[in-house]
Amino acid sequence: MSPDDLCALASTHGQAALQRWAAEDPQRLALNAARSPQLPVRAIVEQLTLRQRYRQKFASWLPYLLLESQACEQAASQALARWKARNLLPAQSQSVVDCCAGLGSDIFAAAEAGHHTQAWEHNPLLASLLRHNAQALKLPLTVHQGDGCTDLAEAGTVLADPDRRASGRRSLQPSDWSPTPAAILAAAHNAACIILKLPPGADPSSIASPGHRQLIVLSQAGEAREQLLCIYPRQPATVLPARAVGLDYLGNLRFDVQGDANTAPPPPLSWQQPGPVFIDPDPALIRSGLIATCAQRHRLSLVHPQVAFLHGNDPGTDFPGSRFQVHDSGPWENKILRRRLRQMGLSRLRISRRHFPWTVESIHHRLGTREGGSMRLFCYRNGDEALAWTLAEPLLAEG
Repeated sequence: MSPDDLCALASTHGQAALQRWAAEDPQRLALNAARSPQLPVRAIVEQLTLRQRYRQKFASWLPYLLLESQACEQAASQALARWKARNLLPAQSQSVVDCCAGLGSDIFAAAEAGHHTQAWEHNPLLASLLRHNAQALKLPLTVHQGDGCTDLAEAGTVLADPDRRASGRRSLQPSDWSPTPAAILAAAHNAACIILKLPPGADPSSIASPGHRQLIVLSQAGEAREQLLCIYPRQPATVLPARAVGLDYLGNLRFDVQGDANTAPPPPLSWQQPGPVFIDPDPALIRSGLIATCAQRHRLSLVHPQVAFLHGNDPGTDFPGSRFQVHDSGPWENKILRRRLRQMGLSRLRISRRHFPWTVESIHHRLGTREGGSMRLFCYRNGDEALAWTLAEPLLAEG
């Protein structure tokens, strides 16, 4: 999107065209672009394509938004943004500042919740886009273009989702982000709370921070979406146990697990035949380090202390994750397993592997199978450090 595209799309004619062609196939519309030379058809086609792609992500906001491709990728979904506004922001209205707002999901949700909101965005185009979208949503949001770290002294809560492509490509190294976490923490040292959003693959321990802190990992529809470092600079320096939260596509709460500082690590396990139920945990539990805590609460066993697969005896367990009924399992012996699959008439499998030396493609090659079907083959190391497998089918639809 260019500044000229934004002006054209935000105009009365542009908005009318987006509404008129909302149900059109973008590709068919692109072929007919020559018929409407007075309209920015290419930009309209891009908007309609992005709206189709992110329909679930932005939900009821979508008809009012103008979108930019890269900003859409990093933006929070409406469901996650609203959960954060309800559960992490104070109940009483206060000053909330988003110092690197991007497309604006988090600050939109804060404004909807009645807080006094300001948004900063260093990219001039995104700042203009943010201003247009806030007005379209009729939200009382003040938007500034510039360095958000210059105006955080009076903020009650600071939201921060740094640009992870500032170096030209997506990076998981905090020193490559803009602004850097260190710069945000220095500028917001008087804030009551700083909510720093990290990508799922980043290492929270690499970020030094003053005061009280807690890691919260959010998943939606079975996929890890965000890691949040909630930092309270004014409170004594302590680390709360991590928290894992899972929502469905619509934003309904599926689970909310709080860690226990007194939970001991699981003991080394010897190999045991998996029980009738096999579980692939929700990734929020894995990334928050809460597998052992949750397993103890649900009386489940890990297949290996460092492998995030579990098994148990209760098909009705509500452990967060995908549940499977075990058909067979055993130590890895290629010929025996290959013969067993042929006896069952299985030429297509879905493979999940952890702590296992071979790729999915290599496993299929060894077994003479292809990816697909409903049966799942779990490949892992067991408690005796030997290669093992479990063949199972879903008890419920995954995700």
